[in-house]
Amino acid sequence: MIAFLLVTLITSQVCLGEIDPIGQKQFLKSHLEVKTDEAYKELVEPILTELNRLNHTIQTIKQRLANRKSLNEYSYEENLILNFNKVSTEDKCQNLSDYLPVAQETVEKVFYMSMDISGALAGVFVDGLNCLNINIFRAIACFISDLHELKVIYSQYKPEIDPMMEQVKAMLSTLYVLFEQCMNEI
Repeated sequence: MIAFLLVTLITSQVCLGEIDPIGQKQFLKSHLEVKTDEAYKELVEPILTELNRLNHTIQTIKQRLANRKSLNEYSYEENLILNFNKVSTEDKCQNLSDYLPVAQETVEKVFYMSMDISGALAGVFVDGLNCLNINIFRAIACFISDLHELKVIYSQYKPEIDPMMEQVKAMLSTLYVLFEQCMNEI
C-alpha cells in the first residue's frame, strides 16, 4: 500500500512538473543505499565482529599451544638429563586441541554465510543503481522491487543469524574454558 502511494505521489508530481526526475532518482538511490546499509549493519556486521573475535582467539590459542609444546620439549630433554620421570603433557590439552578444528570449521561456515548475505545485499544495491538508468516511472517500480528484495533477504537470513551468533559466542566461551584448563594443567 505504501509503495502504491509513493508511486502515485511521485508520478503526479513528475507529471505536474513539481519534481525534477533526476532529483527524484537521486532520492531513490539515497533511500535504497540507506536501507541496504541498515540491512548490512543488522545482518552482517554483528556476525563479522563476533567472528573476528573467535578467529583471533583461535589463532592466539594455536600460537600459545605451539609455544607450550616447544617449551615442553625443552623441559623433557632437561628432565631426561636429570633422570626425572616425564609426565606426559601431550594429553593435558587434548580437549582443546580437538576443539580447535571444530571452532575453525565454524568460523569458515559463518564467514561464508556472511559473504552470501553481503553478496545478496550488494546485488540488490547494484540492481538499484541500474534502475536509475531508466525513466522515472520504471525506476520507481524497479526501486520498489529492490526494496521488496531487501525484505526477502532480511526475512531469509535473519532467523539464521541469532542462533549462529549464539553458537559463535558459545564456542568462544568454550575455548576460553578449555584454554584455561589446559594452561592450569601445565
